[in-house]
Amino acid sequence: METLKVKKTRAFISILVCAVLLVQLTTFVSTSQACIPVPSKPLDIEADVGSIHFNGEIADFYVLVSLSGTPTNATLTADLYYDGMLHANLTDLVQNVATGLYRIPYTIPCDASAGTYALVVNARHCTVEGTALKSFLLSQTLTGWNAWLTEIRNNVATIKTDVGTIQVSLENINATLISIDENVVTIETDIGIIKTDIDTIGLTLTKIEGNITTINTSIEIIQGDITSIQGDIVTIETNIGQIQVNLNQINSVLVELNGTVVTIQTDIGIIKTNVNNILLNITNIQGNNTEISTVLGDLEGSILAIQEDIMTINTNIGQMQVSLNQINAKLVELNGNVATIQTDIGTIKTSINNIQAKVTAIQGDTATISTALGDLNGTIIEIKDDIATIKTDIGEIKVTLLSMQASEQEGIDATSLWVVLGVVAAIAAVTVVALVLRKRKKSVT
Repeated sequence: METLKVKKTRAFISILVCAVLLVQLTTFVSTSQACIPVPSKPLDIEADVGSIHFNGEIADFYVLVSLSGTPTNATLTADLYYDGMLHANLTDLVQNVATGLYRIPYTIPCDASAGTYALVVNARHCTVEGTALKSFLLSQTLTGWNAWLTEIRNNVATIKTDVGTIQVSLENINATLISIDENVVTIETDIGIIKTDIDTIGLTLTKIEGNITTINTSIEIIQGDITSIQGDIVTIETNIGQIQVNLNQINSVLVELNGTVVTIQTDIGIIKTNVNNILLNITNIQGNNTEISTVLGDLEGSILAIQEDIMTINTNIGQMQVSLNQINAKLVELNGNVATIQTDIGTIKTSINNIQAKVTAIQGDTATISTALGDLNGTIIEIKDDIATIKTDIGEIKVTLLSMQASEQEGIDATSLWVVLGVVAAIAAVTVVALVLRKRKKSVT
C-alpha cells in the first residue's frame, strides 16, 4: 500500500511539472512569435499634429504605429523641438488609445515663442524601430483668425477659427469680458480677441438689490444698474455694455404701489421702479372703481381722492397716482356737490372739493369758477342759509358763503360780492313779502 501511494504522488508531481513546463513553453513561443521581426520591414509611424496651433491651446497630437500594415503596440518617446533645440519632452504625456494608436495631449504655454515646431516620435517594438517627424506653425495670437467661442465646458473653451477648432483653458489665457453689444460678447485674452454669443457664456442674473444687479457668467461676475423696464424686458447697464433680461425668467410679481413707485418681487431680489416702466395703465373707470393693466398682470382699485389734476387710486397692493391729463379728463356735469368727469376710459363721479372747485371772480351776478380741469362761468341764482347756488352750462354747483368770503380774501372784488349777495337777499325778501300779501288777500276774500 505504501509503495502504491508513493507511486501516485510521484505521478502527480510529474504531471504538474509537465503542465508548468508546457505553459512556460507556450508563453515563450507566443512571445517569441510576437517579437519576431518581419525582415526588412521597420515600424511605420504616422504623426498628426495639425498645421497650425495657438498659444494656450490644449493640443492633441496623435501617433499611429503599424507593422506590415497592422496596428502594433510599441514603446514611444516623444520630443518637441523649436529653433533647432529641444523645447519639451512629451514622453510622459503619451496615452495608448487603441492598438497602435497613441494620443499626446499638450497644453501649449501662453508665453511660447511663435514659429515652427517639430514633433519627433521614436517607437520600438521588440527589435524593430521607427521614427516620425511632424512640424507645425505656432501663432501667438488668435487675432485675424475670426476666433469665435462656441462652447465652454469645465472651464475649457472650444474656439472655432479659420484654420479649425481649438480648445483652450480660460484660466490659462486670462479671459476677460470687455464688451457686450446686443447678443455679441467680446472677450479679451492673452492670445487675442474672441467673440461669442451671449448665451454661450451662461449669463445669469443672480441677485437684485434695489436697482443694483449681480450677473454670473462662465468667465467672470459682473455688476450693473437697472436703467429701465419696458414691457417685460429689464435693461441693465454694466461697465461693458447693456444686458436685457425678461421679467418672466425671474418670476416677477407686483407686490407694492406707492404713488409712482412700484415694487416688484423676483426670485433673486426686489426691484423698485417707476410705474411707467411696467406699462401701468388705467383701462376702465366706472364711478369710483378702476381696472388697471400692467405687464405683470391686472389690478383693481378705487378712486380715493383727486387733488388738482392728480388722481389717487387705492389698490390691494397700495396707492398709485395718475394725472387726469393722461386720460383726457373733462368736466361734463355739476350736480350740487357732485362733479362728473368724462375720460377716455370711463366716467368718474367725485366731490367738487376733489376737483378744487372755487369761486375766483364775481362781476354782477356772474361768477367765475376755477377747477383742476379748467374754468367755468356761472350765474348766482339762489342763496339759502349759507349756501349759494350757481348755475353753469354743465349744471348747478353749490358753494358756501364762507368759501366765497375766503375767495374774497384771495382777490375777489368785495363790493361786487356783497352787492350780489344784497341783491339776491332783496329779491328773496320781495318774494317773501309778495307771498305774504297774496295769502292775506286770499284770506280777506
